[in-house]
Formats: sequence, structure tokens, C-alpha cells
Amino acid sequence: MPDHDEVLLRILTENIRTGYAPTAGEIRDKAEKAEPNMFKSWSPKRVSSHLKRYGLKTNKSAGRKVYGRVTLDDLRKIQTAYAVDLGIDEGQAIRRTGSHRRHADPVPPTHRRAVLRQKTTPLSVSPFDAA
Repeated sequence: MPDHDEVLLRILTENIRTGYAPTAGEIRDKAEKAEPNMFKSWSPKRVSSHLKRYGLKTNKSAGRKVYGRVTLDDLRKIQTAYAVDLGIDEGQAIRRTGSHRRHADPVPPTHRRAVLRQKTTPLSVSPFDAA
């Protein structure tokens, strides 16, 4: 793994660990502060294309392209596959940023089934058949 990719992944890991979904531009800015000679000519597009190599894609949230669907579990898999130390322990809880909350099931499946059963009526029953 190239050194610049490792720097980008570490910065992304720190942001995801705190629950913040950064943009590629924010990652580039932090990388430029950490390694000015390495990242001074990089654009946000270049950052996103390098992170996309590892399966990390952006999604739109409030009109910004952020890494909101990236989890610590995703980064842990990259850490294991590429033998790079991103500082993620095996027992560390998976933290998702705000955009993942829409994937959580707000209604328990058993309750949803009960509600669906209440709303359905057989088609063969007619009010005229009751007589």
C-alpha cells in the first residue's frame, strides 16, 4: 500500500471513529497539514479516487458528498487485508455516522407483521355475504 493511501485511510478512520462523515476535500486538507510535500498538489477528486480503490465511496448528504456509509468495520477489513495499522482494535464497537440511521429498523419486525395483518382483509368476504 502506498504511503499516501495509508495517510488518507488514517485520517478517514479518525473521523469515522468520532462519528463525523468527512468530505474528500476535508480529508485532503488534513492530509496536507500532516504531509505538506506529499499532498500539496492533490485535489479532492484524487483523494476520492484513491479511497475508491479500497471500496470506500461517498454518498450525498445535505448536498455534500461525504463518507457517511463507511463504518469502522469496513476500515477494519482494509486494515486486515492490507496489513496496515489504522488503530482499530478487533473488539472495537462499530460506529456509524448519521446517514446509517435510515438503515436501522425503527419498528420491530413482529410489530410490523401484526400491523400488516390488521390492515389486510380477504377479498372473498363481502358485506352482502353476511346475510
